[in-house]
Amino acid sequence: MKPLTKYRYLVGLMQIDLQEPLGKGDQIANEFRITNDKAVVQKFLSRNLMEALGGLETMALLNADALVYEEATTEENLDATTALAELTGMLERTGVFTTALWMVKDNAANFELGFLEIWPPDGQYRAHSNFLAMTVRKADGSKDKSRFSRSELREARQLFTGLLQLMAQDTPEEIKTQVKLPAGQQPIMTSHAKVPRVRRALYFLESARSFRDMGLKIAMYCSLFETLFSTDASEITHKIAHRIAVFLEQETDKRCELYTRIKKAYGIRSKVVHGDEVKQDAKTIQSISVDVDEIARRIFLKLGSSEELFNQFQANKSELDDYFLKESFGGAPAPNIKTN
Repeated sequence: MKPLTKYRYLVGLMQIDLQEPLGKGDQIANEFRITNDKAVVQKFLSRNLMEALGGLETMALLNADALVYEEATTEENLDATTALAELTGMLERTGVFTTALWMVKDNAANFELGFLEIWPPDGQYRAHSNFLAMTVRKADGSKDKSRFSRSELREARQLFTGLLQLMAQDTPEEIKTQVKLPAGQQPIMTSHAKVPRVRRALYFLESARSFRDMGLKIAMYCSLFETLFSTDASEITHKIAHRIAVFLEQETDKRCELYTRIKKAYGIRSKVVHGDEVKQDAKTIQSISVDVDEIARRIFLKLGSSEELFNQFQANKSELDDYFLKESFGGAPAPNIKTN
């Protein structure tokens, strides 16, 4: 058996209010945990780590609203290059967890600098840091703290280990460059035909949540809708609004209401992406942004409600067309789904 390397990953979460004390931490997945216990943070702040962090970053960890961390061992040789790649992956996984929190409810939980401590078999302690800003805002553009109960954290955990593990998987087609750059810095191409539709939709969700501008938020949510529900460029506004209404609602009146709400969002989106003036007042725009954010959340949660439905949205365009045609007339989804 190869000698084991011990490591510890640390990153502070901001703009989140965890209502109950979590002690050593609630499990997110395996040894991946979240805690709001300052004693745990203090325990991790060894002299070696504080020297590596410096005063400002030490205080940032101490003052964070919550700490996401992982303590484990690995047989892998975590040299400088491998350690940076691992740390980047851990930061990206933290980003996926914040998306799981969003699927529970709208929030502005974010993080910036992550740290990886390593204790290799030779005893030469090392610490690494990397930056992956998750500066997100609520759908109304604010950055207020959002309260999460322990039961809501458990719900986020279930989404993280289930639905989002399926949605957030990287595919080789996302990276299309011969330029060799450090881990996490390669250009990506998410619109490649072999990148799954749901995966592409997640990128628009990330963009929508990061914008401060309400009009751009709405535009990104509309692009998210198109990624999931569009199969051609004809009658795009009507088709997307109709398909989402049929997908989310059962009653005719509710479908008509949802159809109208999505059309309003598309009216804003059209003006924003073409550089035109938006004449609605700011409060109305905020209200539409909050509305499309909730619609997006409902869509993702329904997608995750069954494997069959999730796979349906990974299908090719003709199969997806057939699905929506049959759904419009109350039929069952088409069998023998062909994926891209």
